[in-house]
Amino acid sequence: MKLLLLRRYGKKETRGILYRDNRPLCRTLEPPAAKLAQLPCLPEGEYLLQLAYRDSKGWYLMLHCPGRAIKGRIFPLFQGQHFRNLCISPVTAYRENGRFSKLAFLQLMDKIEAWTAEGEEISIEIRSLQTQTIPKPWSSQKVLSA
Repeated sequence: MKLLLLRRYGKKETRGILYRDNRPLCRTLEPPAAKLAQLPCLPEGEYLLQLAYRDSKGWYLMLHCPGRAIKGRIFPLFQGQHFRNLCISPVTAYRENGRFSKLAFLQLMDKIEAWTAEGEEISIEIRSLQTQTIPKPWSSQKVLSA
């Protein structure tokens, strides 16, 4: 199965929407893509997605690119914390404080766990929104209902 993350780059943050079969799953926030940013977002490309667990963090999603030494993760953005290096944070709304990011993350994890339980290998393609013409639920359309 292939997921698609379409991004819009900004000075303070990178906003995106994660899709499956042209249906939005959740919104995402990432660090800005500035060349000199201390915490850059993941480069565009295709990544394999796997479930991972750490005692200190619990369950999260690990992204790795075959043939390249780039690893990232999908992890919630907690209130009061800043972006994490090479991390995609699912959110329900584009707010810097990460409000309801844990909820968006848990809903996404439920779907990923169900797909992996069926034996599907999941990949995610990350692209810039400027090159795409997919309907954009950036404003008020509910994203997490799918």
